[in-house]
Amino acid sequence: MVERTAVAECEEYWEEVAEVKILVNGQVDKEKWNKFVFDNPRGNIFQTYEFYEIYKKTKNIEPLLIIIEEGKEILCGLLAYISTEMPGVFSFLSRRAVIHGGPIYSKKGKDYLNELMRECNQLLKKQALFVQIRNIFDVSDIKCTLEKEGFVYEPHLNFHISLKQKEEELWKSISKSKRKAINKSQNEVKVSILKGIDGVYPLLKETYKSVGIPLVDYSHFDAVQKILKDKLKVYIAEVPNEKNPVGCRLALCDNGLVYDWYAGARSDLNHLFINDCLVWSLLKDNLNEFAMFDFGGAGHPDKPYGVREFKRRFGGQLVDYGRYQKVLSKIGKRVAEIGYRAKKWLADFR
Repeated sequence: MVERTAVAECEEYWEEVAEVKILVNGQVDKEKWNKFVFDNPRGNIFQTYEFYEIYKKTKNIEPLLIIIEEGKEILCGLLAYISTEMPGVFSFLSRRAVIHGGPIYSKKGKDYLNELMRECNQLLKKQALFVQIRNIFDVSDIKCTLEKEGFVYEPHLNFHISLKQKEEELWKSISKSKRKAINKSQNEVKVSILKGIDGVYPLLKETYKSVGIPLVDYSHFDAVQKILKDKLKVYIAEVPNEKNPVGCRLALCDNGLVYDWYAGARSDLNHLFINDCLVWSLLKDNLNEFAMFDFGGAGHPDKPYGVREFKRRFGGQLVDYGRYQKVLSKIGKRVAEIGYRAKKWLADFR
């Protein structure tokens, strides 16, 4: 009788374990995952199924969506993307994986994060040199879990601006010099919202080229505007006697958050304070429609970063949610770093 009871208990145990399963990419139910993301306090647009679809349509990018389920309940999950910046035989040396705004987990699912990150590392180790987690919210509660799985923390600053305030309050929180620049800019610069990104991609491309940062392929922006539709807002700046926009700011707006996504401006027109005017218009336009404006990052606190000072003068709360990184191929990453420095040196030399 005792033996039969023990067997029954054992069968029940294995039955419970069998209910926990890992689903990858197309195995994940779209509606179910999206509900889990948006019901979660750390839910954000970069972890939605829509972004999985966007990555699938983007040249040189591959998505990886992993979730852990127990029965019909999602416990935790993450969406990563693997990007390749160099073509040909050396493509692997430019491959990196990024988890933007993830992982997402429930209170119960927190206990399964080790398993989720191990599965993620296992699937990525033959596809990328390293994987980086870019936090949007405070995830200090899982710091030990991530470090146990080989992730190393690095500080990374950002500014958050509340959109739940009056325009007068927002204006007063901006520095005096920045208010002066905005007033001057508004005399010459007209800001409006553009339908689609066709008119600003060349401007973005030129801006990113000037600072030596690769810009994601046009197919990514095309997929975003087709899939996210009104959740993408494209602000453009125009001035008299110029046929094309002289500045732009792309924002992703969803689930209470306005995310400062991409920006571009003509460098020869810095005296018009185009970016100042664009940011003010973006903030003012979304007041009390969304809860918070995310300035999209302000760099490492110990490294010079001119953009940080620009963002600081708009007020807001300085936060340091940091980033986590895990090297998947130490030799490959070292070779890639040497190659990157050589490429940059050659570009500067020319």
